[in-house]
Amino acid sequence: MSRLFLKIFLITLTITFSNASTWHKKHRDQYIKSVHDFKPSVILPVRERLDDIWISKKKLNKRIRLSKVKPSIEPLTMTIKPKLELFHKIAKKIAKPGKVEKVMDLFQSKVATSQNYYRDKNKKVFVFNKKDFKYIDYLAYGKYFGKQHHNVEVLPDNNGFTKMNVNRLIKQIQPYFEKWERKKLTKSLLSNKPTSLDDLLLPNFARKMVKKYTIYRGPNCFHSALAFNSINIPRSSQVNVKEENGYHRAMINYDELWRVLNTHFYEVNTKKYPMKYGDIMVFFDVPKNKDQTVYFKWIKHTAAYLFGPYTFSKGSKSPNTPYTVKTLKEEWKTWDRLAQNLGVKVFRKIQPVHQSAPAADRYDWIY
Repeated sequence: MSRLFLKIFLITLTITFSNASTWHKKHRDQYIKSVHDFKPSVILPVRERLDDIWISKKKLNKRIRLSKVKPSIEPLTMTIKPKLELFHKIAKKIAKPGKVEKVMDLFQSKVATSQNYYRDKNKKVFVFNKKDFKYIDYLAYGKYFGKQHHNVEVLPDNNGFTKMNVNRLIKQIQPYFEKWERKKLTKSLLSNKPTSLDDLLLPNFARKMVKKYTIYRGPNCFHSALAFNSINIPRSSQVNVKEENGYHRAMINYDELWRVLNTHFYEVNTKKYPMKYGDIMVFFDVPKNKDQTVYFKWIKHTAAYLFGPYTFSKGSKSPNTPYTVKTLKEEWKTWDRLAQNLGVKVFRKIQPVHQSAPAADRYDWIY
């Protein structure tokens, strides 16, 4: 009897372990391959206009002056292929009246002394100083780096569909807003007046930064998406581990981003579950071999999702890109052009059971 029992026990044990081992088989990582796979959970009636924003003369002068003494402040740069037709095209855009030829000469004088662009050796990085603006127009130079921002207003609509979506949105934004802010927002959304996305529908960090350019090299799209969820995340020494020479402390690296996404967030299958406010969209340039495990250096961009078709993001780590509201289609179009094989994953923050009020932040690098 004991021998029979031992045999049954060993067989059961073997079956149990062999079944368990199947859970550890290598699986393919799934990526979103179409912009149509993003399903919004909240749709509200809106009107919008496109605002043109650009770098002010004040910030351009600050970068010229302070970049000499502070490495994290980026000087005025322009990345250009050294070709005469391109020189002429750009010179026409940024030169003072009657100074196009002078700007052309200026470009040609910089070719020999300028460094190659690290991502493309066929391009040169020109650095401009105060004297160069004898021929370059400040306003035109600032507008050369201009971007468009979606200035969105939620329109009043008292039908049941809108009220249902307002309630859903208020529930989603709870971790991002204090109680008094949610009350103010709810009252505005259910009133007979439009509600500004920029003023009332962005959390503290994004509300302070939207439509702004910084002067620092470093604060990037990774930092922007994490700070949207909580400014405490990128500020933590356990997240923002490395401080890069020549960059502001706010910069978040690939590995730092990937670590925090896998510890403070979870991946969302957007084919089954709709997008929610604050979700982080992570854009990858995925190698053709899809069996490979995700590698953090494939990441190209991140954006924070808002509602409907809208996102909040910063274009790059350069102060030449501002913080703006974009659309899902615009984000997809930009990075589909810049990636050979675009794939996107969506991550949602793990919310604590007891949510405290957002912490106040020191905005020492915002201008």
